[in-house]
Amino acid sequence: MFTNSIQSRATLKTILNYIEVLKPRETVLLTFIGFCAAVVAGGGHPPLDTLLLATLALLLGSGGADGITNYLDREVDARMERVRHRPLPSKRIFPAWKMLPLAIGLSVGALIIA
Repeated sequence: MFTNSIQSRATLKTILNYIEVLKPRETVLLTFIGFCAAVVAGGGHPPLDTLLLATLALLLGSGGADGITNYLDREVDARMERVRHRPLPSKRIFPAWKMLPLAIGLSVGALIIA
């Protein structure tokens, strides 16, 4: 039972590292801004199905783009004091390409929905 607890913690830390690569705060902020723009573009009453699909596409696309950006910037980030603690420069996700399927999948999913 003790080893299950350790494995559960390790799995949770891994999941949180992958989520951190997607920059959840920035992703949610971009999604909120896009949601507000969609409401304004719809004259204050956009169709609910369109609004939900647009919001989902924004959420997935923003997360995927942030993940790809983190991957591309990992070597520069490793040299910068402010961001060297992120999962890719600090090698909490190693090798770094292990997170690419997630980021690319989110981006492709966003494009399909859009």
